[in-house]
Amino acid sequence: MRLLLVTKLLFMILQFFNEGDYETASFCFKRSGDVYRWKWAKAASLQMEGQNKWHTDLGRARTCLSEAAEKYEEIGKLESAATCFMKLGNFAKACKLQSGNNTRHDFLFPIAFVPSWHKATNQ
Repeated sequence: MRLLLVTKLLFMILQFFNEGDYETASFCFKRSGDVYRWKWAKAASLQMEGQNKWHTDLGRARTCLSEAAEKYEEIGKLESAATCFMKLGNFAKACKLQSGNNTRHDFLFPIAFVPSWHKATNQ
């Protein structure tokens, strides 16, 4: 019974997160002790605030995006951190994060296997 209640509660909190209510999700994750998801929701909230304030309060927007990028880096969400750094104009940092991210096939993937493709075509 308790497991069902916890599962329903987690589903409800994730629904807040997926609907963009990051502040509520952040509060709930913090109260539940889920540090990873709390930091993720907090970073998403900061990123959204930074994007919303980009044209009205550039200083606050840059601060929010910078903090969001740091939080994303802390939890290993490197692609999201790179997105924040690109918005801030720090393309070198964004590129470093993206090129160091080996968990997905990015633009460097084909270069790594050129020799094996060459060997395969000559056999």
